Amino acid sequence: MESHHHSGSSIPAHRRVARIDASACTHCRACVKVCPQGAIVEPVNYSCAKCVKYCSSMPIVCDVERVRILPEHCDGCGQCVLACPHDAIRWVER
Repeated sequence: MESHHHSGSSIPAHRRVARIDASACTHCRACVKVCPQGAIVEPVNYSCAKCVKYCSSMPIVCDVERVRILPEHCDGCGQCVLACPHDAIRWVER
């Protein structure tokens, strides 16, 4: 039997990815702090993009407007969904 963890999703973990509703997100960082995969990217200041230039081990995405979840790094564990106090993270099928 396949685990859906305890995140309340009917979509199996291997077929789901978390998505943030930008209109409900308050940038509280609760999801960033609990993500074991480092799949959640915070907004950054484009004037300091040296990390993008020098990083060779993982993709870094510069996004000045919103917090994003990188689907290729999300393993469907559900920690971000549970941690979000604003109910801004939902499951979508891959």
